[in-house]
Amino acid sequence: MNDQPLTGADGELRYGSEMIGKCSQWTLDISRGAEETTCLADYARTYAEGLIGALGTANLYYDPSKSTANRLLNSVLRPPGDKTELTFVLNRKGLGNGGGQLRCSGFLTNANPSVSVGAVQAVNVNFQVSGLIDGEF
Repeated sequence: MNDQPLTGADGELRYGSEMIGKCSQWTLDISRGAEETTCLADYARTYAEGLIGALGTANLYYDPSKSTANRLLNSVLRPPGDKTELTFVLNRKGLGNGGGQLRCSGFLTNANPSVSVGAVQAVNVNFQVSGLIDGEF
């Protein structure tokens, strides 16, 4: 058994079923609300599990000759109603062992490309998850 800690090099971001060219970092912020269920005669507040929501960010190396990154970035320009399928792979090495990825649908809310002389083009994107998140940690 390998007791080596996992690093960022073990993860990846996929658009549909394809890996995006290069992704230096991604985050997925998942939260569950708390809905108050306190009755008028109660002396202490009570809560029930509420709705799940998520949003995220990614830092992508942008290569205009790569179609996968182009399709993802162009999705911010499409009319409302089109969903983007993203898969967050936490552990590429453990994919066949029943874990390590989270799949969701959503849409880009922001694309922030930047260009520096002599540097690789990069684009930061933000997205809103819509619906359930499938998979497991």
